Amino acid sequence: MATGAGITGWELGEATEAVARCFKSWIDARGTTGAGDIEAAIRQVRQFIGAHGASRFQSTKARHDHQGDIIHERVINRAGFRVEGEDGDVSEYLILPEVFRGEVCEGFNYQSVARALLQRGALDCEPPHLTKKPRLPELGLTRVYAIKSSILGE
Repeated sequence: MATGAGITGWELGEATEAVARCFKSWIDARGTTGAGDIEAAIRQVRQFIGAHGASRFQSTKARHDHQGDIIHERVINRAGFRVEGEDGDVSEYLILPEVFRGEVCEGFNYQSVARALLQRGALDCEPPHLTKKPRLPELGLTRVYAIKSSILGE
């Protein structure tokens, strides 16, 4: 309105273009147009798996020594399990519910985080649950939050 009234000395549309550039720069720096708390929660999930994927997740695949005996993997402070393919690459991280709620989603609503992961295709579940119930070593059938390893590449 000020430009239209001749107060600013700017060309018509110049202020709108400047605001649009500022907004685009802010979005680029922020990384998303999504809700900030959910984005922070997703980063926190990614960070947890990245930091603990090799140390706090037990393999679902049995390992054997050269004599064919099972090698029992020792995982201190287990957060869950990792599902590995034949090539050894991890396809999913199966996070125990209490760890997901108390550590992975600390400071956030765990159900909102799980729904956001599902919407992004990063959560494998058995609807209507946000979890699934695989058979796990030492635990049997257990509900877990199954996070796809592809979340690490996002």
